[in-house]
Amino acid sequence: MRITIGCAAQELLANISVLELTVSKLEQEMVSLHFKLSQERNERRLAEYRLRQSNSFSLSHCSPDDAKASILRNRRHWGV
Repeated sequence: MRITIGCAAQELLANISVLELTVSKLEQEMVSLHFKLSQERNERRLAEYRLRQSNSFSLSHCSPDDAKASILRNRRHWGV
């Protein structure tokens, strides 16, 4: 009976070690994915800002009818 408990305890410790390693790898991956998400979000915001700047520049150089049409297109695109 004593040998069985010793083997079970060793197996349990080995399983705990494997689980700790797996959790550590998952935590590292989570940090990496969070960083990538932040980068993607910043890139999207920059692209949106540049698009708004480009649109405002082009609107200042077009006819009033073209400006209205462009504004309506943007509102429909962004769901406004």
